[in-house]
Amino acid sequence: MTVRSNTRWVELADDGWVVRNRSGVPITKPFRHRAQAEFFADLTGTFVKVKVPVLWLADLPTIEAILLYGVATEDFWLQPDSRPANMEGKRESRS
Repeated sequence: MTVRSNTRWVELADDGWVVRNRSGVPITKPFRHRAQAEFFADLTGTFVKVKVPVLWLADLPTIEAILLYGVATEDFWLQPDSRPANMEGKRESRS
């Protein structure tokens, strides 16, 4: 996995999002939005490749959707097509 090294990091300050160098010194004026600061840090920083462990799960169906809101059965989330779930009358339990 490729990640930005510690040569650039982004921090929220009183006057906006600040890009700092390795020593913690701001390298530009504050940005209004974090996305702008992250983009600038990516453009001016360096990237390194890090090895991360991976767990391969074989012989399982492909997950076609990830639950964001609501509830459904396992069959709905693993179905191969994109049909919407019929959730009428079903409510999430709040116990």
